[in-house]
Amino acid sequence: MKTTLLVLLLSFSVFQAHALEKFKNGAPFFAQQDTTLPRNILLLSFQGGPAAVSPAQQGNFLLLSEALNEGPSDRSLKEYKQELFNLGAEVSFRADNNAFQIVVKAPPAEMDKVLVLLKQTLEKPRTSEEDFKRFQGNVLAGVKSGFEDMRSVIFYFAPRDLLSYSAQTRSGDTSPTSFEKLTYDDFKSSFSALNYQRLFASYIGPQATKEVRTKIETTFKNELQKPYKKWALETTSVPKLKKNTYTIVDKPGATDNQVVYLYPQSVRRDGPQWVNAMVNMDVLGGGLHGHLGRTLRTERGLTYGAMSWFSKTTLPVWMAWTFGGVEQTKGLITGVPEVVGKYVAGPLTATELAESKGRLLNSMGTDLELAKDRLLTQSWHYANGLNPQVVDQYVKMLDNTKLADVTKFKNTLSSKAAAVYMMGDQTKLIPILESIGVPKSEIRVVKVTDIL
Repeated sequence: MKTTLLVLLLSFSVFQAHALEKFKNGAPFFAQQDTTLPRNILLLSFQGGPAAVSPAQQGNFLLLSEALNEGPSDRSLKEYKQELFNLGAEVSFRADNNAFQIVVKAPPAEMDKVLVLLKQTLEKPRTSEEDFKRFQGNVLAGVKSGFEDMRSVIFYFAPRDLLSYSAQTRSGDTSPTSFEKLTYDDFKSSFSALNYQRLFASYIGPQATKEVRTKIETTFKNELQKPYKKWALETTSVPKLKKNTYTIVDKPGATDNQVVYLYPQSVRRDGPQWVNAMVNMDVLGGGLHGHLGRTLRTERGLTYGAMSWFSKTTLPVWMAWTFGGVEQTKGLITGVPEVVGKYVAGPLTATELAESKGRLLNSMGTDLELAKDRLLTQSWHYANGLNPQVVDQYVKMLDNTKLADVTKFKNTLSSKAAAVYMMGDQTKLIPILESIGVPKSEIRVVKVTDIL
């Protein structure tokens, strides 16, 4: 394991943190030249994004991406795709927490032309009512397909519901019910997300950083006249639970059930505390090796999977999840808090820490190996009010983590009360909950069609 760690430390040191430059309007430009890469990779991020609109309007970002992916309205989609192909370039659009992003990949020699083509797309998008109806039809099938999967539904709904659809829960995802209600006027309003006063950029590639910055400023000269205004993040307060609460997402006829425990707890994602949190989640519920998996799957045979993790956004919760058939559900509902309680109260061994470090190192190596992934990760940190430079420090922080540090965090892990969310047939789930002492009057039932 020490050899693996040394290799990772050396490889990470090659990629120094992106230097912070600035555009003339004061906007950040995180830039790094890497001559080993074949193409420039540029990330343009409009801060705010899904966090700036209501929960009911989240689907607009799916429509916005769909529209921009078809290029300028003064040429056909086929012509646009052929032009990108001839330039050896790729342009894609995506919504993320607190940002709407554009990813550009282009050979250095063609960067000017690709940026001009991108500007034309942003200036002349397809916004007719016919286009809107076509986009909505194209996207709706995927949204509905996602909501056919019970696990996707519970993962989508549980944190949003517990945190009242706060700004930090909004990532541009939506439910079929909300998506189908979007109007043409809603769609047109979505282009307001392209606010150049909230634009910052990240870049890595073979071209000199100053050259790329100049190209961006030249192409978007008029748009970048006004001074940069950093997006004011909305913080999500940590819910206060005195006892477990129970919510069922009803799916009539379901033969198995999803079970999610949400434990309120805030963790800073850009320092040693986050490394301690990741180690604890790996040991508690990182898979078959975790306490949850070993107990509920291997020893008791109640499920094929039981896991735990802190929210991958900045939400102040950590989640324990499992699933199983109707006859196994009672053992899962009672088993999760039992295992969690024993883990928090019990010792963490040096062997568990060493093995967890190895797994996390391999995971970090995979997640951050590609330049694009590192760029996206650093940009996400900045958009969410976190230190982007810490991406290059995680491996070293993990190496420096001591058993006492991880144990101290474990002892403070929230475990006394949770918001429990289940998905399945309510006629089967309610009796199970009553059998463990939960009064029917304290069980909330939600229909899938009522989910925003």
